[in-house]
Amino acid sequence: MIAAAAAILLSGCGTVGGSSGTAAVAGDQHAMIEHSTASKTLRKDYQLDLLPPKLSETVYSTTVHVPDANDLELTFDRASLPAGGYVEISGGDTGGIDVYRAEDLLAAPVKVLGDTAKIRTILPRLNVSSALHLSHVNYEKRPSKGGGLKALIGNDDRRPLVCYAGTDMYRHALAGVQVRVGGWGSGAIVGDGGYLLTNQHVTVKPAGEKAGGAGIWFNWFNRECDRGSPAQTPVEIRTGPVVVTGDGGKTDYSLVELNSFDVQHAHTTELFGSLRVRPEGDNKVGDEIYIPQYGNGGVMPQVIGERTDDGSNATITKVGDTITYNADSQSGSSGSPVISRATNEIVGVHYAGGSGYNVGVRLPTVRNAIFPFIAEKNDAMIGAGSVTSHMFSLPPYSIDQPVEGIAPGATVHPFSDVPITHHGDYSEVVLDSQDELTGDLGSQRYRLFFKGPNGMHDLSSAAAEGDELVIRNTAVEAPRDRSSTVTRSWLPLVVSDSRGARENMIVRLQTSVHDPFVAPFDESSPDVIKLNLAIDDAGKNYSVKQRLEGGQYGFVALYSDEGPSQTAGTTPEAYASIQLPVRDRAGKQAVVRLRGYRATDCSKRSMNSTIGCGGGPTSSLILEYQAADNPDLPAGTYDGILPLQAQVSGDSAIRKNVLASIHVNVEGAPVAVTGPTRTVVATGNFAYAYGLNGSESSEPSGKTLKYHWRVANEAKGFGIRDADQANAEAIVSKDTTGEGVYELTVTSESGKTASARTKVIAVAPQVTLSKGAAAGSYSASANFGSVDYTWTLADASGKHVATGQGANWQMPADLAAGVYKVAVQAYSSSGERRATAEQSLTVEKKVEPAPAPVTARITGPDEATSGEKITLDASNSIVPSNPDDVVYHWIISPASLRDESGSNFAGRRVVIEAPDAGLSSTVTAKLSVYTRDRQTDTTTKTIAVKPGAGDASKPTESADAPPSPAYRPGLAYQGGDVVTNRGQRYECKPFPYSGWCGQAPSAYEPGVGYAWTDAWKALPTQTSK
Repeated sequence: MIAAAAAILLSGCGTVGGSSGTAAVAGDQHAMIEHSTASKTLRKDYQLDLLPPKLSETVYSTTVHVPDANDLELTFDRASLPAGGYVEISGGDTGGIDVYRAEDLLAAPVKVLGDTAKIRTILPRLNVSSALHLSHVNYEKRPSKGGGLKALIGNDDRRPLVCYAGTDMYRHALAGVQVRVGGWGSGAIVGDGGYLLTNQHVTVKPAGEKAGGAGIWFNWFNRECDRGSPAQTPVEIRTGPVVVTGDGGKTDYSLVELNSFDVQHAHTTELFGSLRVRPEGDNKVGDEIYIPQYGNGGVMPQVIGERTDDGSNATITKVGDTITYNADSQSGSSGSPVISRATNEIVGVHYAGGSGYNVGVRLPTVRNAIFPFIAEKNDAMIGAGSVTSHMFSLPPYSIDQPVEGIAPGATVHPFSDVPITHHGDYSEVVLDSQDELTGDLGSQRYRLFFKGPNGMHDLSSAAAEGDELVIRNTAVEAPRDRSSTVTRSWLPLVVSDSRGARENMIVRLQTSVHDPFVAPFDESSPDVIKLNLAIDDAGKNYSVKQRLEGGQYGFVALYSDEGPSQTAGTTPEAYASIQLPVRDRAGKQAVVRLRGYRATDCSKRSMNSTIGCGGGPTSSLILEYQAADNPDLPAGTYDGILPLQAQVSGDSAIRKNVLASIHVNVEGAPVAVTGPTRTVVATGNFAYAYGLNGSESSEPSGKTLKYHWRVANEAKGFGIRDADQANAEAIVSKDTTGEGVYELTVTSESGKTASARTKVIAVAPQVTLSKGAAAGSYSASANFGSVDYTWTLADASGKHVATGQGANWQMPADLAAGVYKVAVQAYSSSGERRATAEQSLTVEKKVEPAPAPVTARITGPDEATSGEKITLDASNSIVPSNPDDVVYHWIISPASLRDESGSNFAGRRVVIEAPDAGLSSTVTAKLSVYTRDRQTDTTTKTIAVKPGAGDASKPTESADAPPSPAYRPGLAYQGGDVVTNRGQRYECKPFPYSGWCGQAPSAYEPGVGYAWTDAWKALPTQTSK
């Protein structure tokens, strides 16, 4: 890439880039030559006053058109509007409208892409003296292919963004934007998505002042890897004040705050991301870079400069007060981020070009200036991308706005921060809105639905074949303190196709808020041309014609949402499409569509055409109502107005206000009602008749209807009787199954018709056989009435082993093992309907499972000391899982020991006290475990007892002592009585315990009863002397 003569900087117009040549930079920054684009910029003087000639008029519109201009720069030298006044300016590039206050127009020229600017001045109803004057328009000719102003001449190696899809370069370059503020250029989103970084010579304004212009564009990308391919519709958001700015040259930077309402509700950070400015270090020669940019001598969809002519990566070639590099750029690229290829961080801001190189603001210069504002918000954020954008300008009355690009099978739902409700025919969202003049916040309700050949349905289901997505706004009231304003809302949607691939759709909804039933001029003025279009029967066609003398007038709508708002020499359309609201006495609104023509002695064209005719300076306005254009008008009587203006091309002083009054009478259409679908059961003997009821059909005025029934699908076996009556009969032949579609058409006395359909579905006789809750029980149910049921039970050989009657049947209980067939036949003599059903039944001999084995296990000590507590536990026994199925029984020897656990030797645990070693040197525990299924197991454990501290001193009986008497239940023992029982001696305790000694042996038998220790105490055994 070869050098241009010198470095160039385009003030207020964007950058001039260079190519990736390898020529060395001659000298330092002083070699840069700053100059304007005067050699390329042309000027056209207008000196137009853009205010209506009368104070009673509130709307003035005009068009600025410069053939073959690439863009227009409108300069206003006087602008003073009353409170509530504003100016709408739009071009042909996106369809969006930008709203300006008077101070905005004086702050900086207004840039419009393309060769046409549409200007509308909106004033309050109580108008006062104002001023709005367009001085001149600067413009550049549209560059030829490959042309345009360049800083460097040579090969242009830049490629559209989509060529880099799937790479880090692509993902980070999503945050590169086209800047449309004081000048046009490029820029980057930084500060976690809340700021724009660009050049000072692009923003122009000092810090603290609002950046002028329309704002910035996201998403302006070619759809294919070809600069000539169509571009995506951009997402345009507004800017706020300049935060900090340099002085140009080596400090040519500017940080601008973005409009927080747009950033939040358009989800720009989520979708396009934000770039990180390298937080430390300096630029280095040899660092590889790339530059996302929008320049082509004017502006173009984003391209990336990242390579040189020899195919190598672009690099920084010199570091001084500024940085120089060999990445391509062109004018319009001013403010582009210079991005490190290694880290994807911003390392400079591009601003000019020179001989074989391009120039940017050095990293430390940028960082030191902007980090006081974004240092804590300097994260790299990757946007989701995959964005489709739409911008719609909506009227203050309800209309349907179709949205293109929804394929069959696609689902649509809003982003998670937008609540949605579904209502069958439509879904509803409530969006935040902002007044573009005052910044006041509000809300606006919208309905979303799919509409196609099969009607409307909400967004809870996918789009069907032929469906389109429709947005329907709701009517809004005009502000009380001014005649009009403009509000904006954002509708973020997720569109997923039938394969699950996701696309993000961002819809900007801009609403012109005014009262469409009040003309923007004094209706009582004698200068107003009035005409009436009376549509007495909306089912017929009407027209009205008004001839104007003295000029080749074209006719424009003063409310831009109602028809064409600008004149044109010739128009490709044969007529202008007009829509306007009308309302009845109760305030209910409808929308009427008209066709607008302008006729001369030579031709008949769209009403806004101003092409001349040799027949003389006359033209006629023709307004035409076509019933076919208004098929869905609701019944009622409506009135409305259509304020127009007759204009002569090239002479803004010749204007005439025209007011068309519209009256519409819509006769109510009849309503056909046929009732729900009916299902019948086929007969086997004769054709049967089934009633068709159309008597609920109606005509709004109560007049007589004519009826006509027919079999719409001409299904075989389906006929009709009394077809010209309100109530007819559907005839279904015998043995016929299928679906007959019956259509009723009703006709009113005026000839209006309505149709409705119902179905008669004939199904075969069927019976359903089901098992009952009880074993061996069955039930049957037929789909026809008056039924007799017959049951049979057959074995494998086919022999009937049981029969039965009735809807319910119990089979025999003593069936032998084998395979059987249960069958039921349903029969009705009404229509000879019959059906059968059967089930297989297998009977098996029941084999009881063997009970699980039981194992008794005792856990406890092997020895103990006299007087020590001993715990014996059966918990480790193997038993059934249900504790209610288990019984434990313990036998402890010596028998004198008591179970202190409270379970009396019948629980899982026993607790005993080790006896005196003198009485017994061992304790034996026998455990028996029993289960409900008669399983049992027994185990024994022996515990050795060691003498305690006092055992040796206990007295013992002499062997010569007389023997104690045997225990006898029922005797009246006294305290101190000694008895023998089962080889052991016991002494009856003193009063009051002695009263129990002879009582119930189950409780008090010494050493045996469960409470014997309450009455007796054990004595030591006798020993020899």
